Amino acid sequence: LKAIRLLVFILIFCISSLRADNPSASSRFDFDFDAPATAPVLGRAIASAGGAVGAAAGAAVPTSRPGLEPQPCSPKPICPSTPRTSYAQDGTCNNLVDGGRGSVDRPFRRLLPPAYADRTGSPRVASNGGELPSPRLVSTTMAGSMTSSSSASSVLPFWGQYIVHDIANTPTIIRVPGVNCRCDRPDPDCINIEIPRTDVQFTQDRRTCLPVVRSHPVQDAHCNPNIRQQKNEITSYLDAGNVYGNSQSAFDDMINQNSAVGELK
Repeated sequence: LKAIRLLVFILIFCISSLRADNPSASSRFDFDFDAPATAPVLGRAIASAGGAVGAAAGAAVPTSRPGLEPQPCSPKPICPSTPRTSYAQDGTCNNLVDGGRGSVDRPFRRLLPPAYADRTGSPRVASNGGELPSPRLVSTTMAGSMTSSSSASSVLPFWGQYIVHDIANTPTIIRVPGVNCRCDRPDPDCINIEIPRTDVQFTQDRRTCLPVVRSHPVQDAHCNPNIRQQKNEITSYLDAGNVYGNSQSAFDDMINQNSAVGELK
């Protein structure tokens, strides 16, 4: 109960801060993943944790098969001059300052420049050019022993998962025909995580890797295709889009059209 009260307080505080910083913005909570650097931002996706690496001018994002070309950037929506009385399911025109802000299919905004090995799109490497340690090894080394919490219940992680799935979803290339991240024959478009032989949990199951598929490449907010970027294919508003959908067609399929109060089917 204390954890739920704390989360509610944080949400109220964040909403109040957003309204105070930008009173003309939409009243619905916008995490604003793709706002300009000068705009107030509450939650930004950190797409790269590496150091700054300059982009190679004119270099194209490498693609290994058809279907992996960077997806074009979404055009800015044409919003009505008079604010609407209802919200758009895809997030367009919900922000009165920037009609595209928070809408579907917008590239994530970076806090740091990408640190790709080839400066355009290949996975990051160590500073000496070698491979980085296995993320699984780092996790098991740093995590240590797990302890239970006396102040949070199992509601906390489920609520956190619900919030995350409502504001961000990155499409992966698993939808591209031919991509298979099997451990015994790794695909060049996968970044599988090697499981150390000393791993107690997974070696018992005789697993050698954790399959990880890369996100689908997209252009940045300025329609620049030279550096691999990632996008959010749902709205970045806290709008229960994971319940009602992030498009008008999905919303229409969910709602009982014979109901006057918006009941679900």
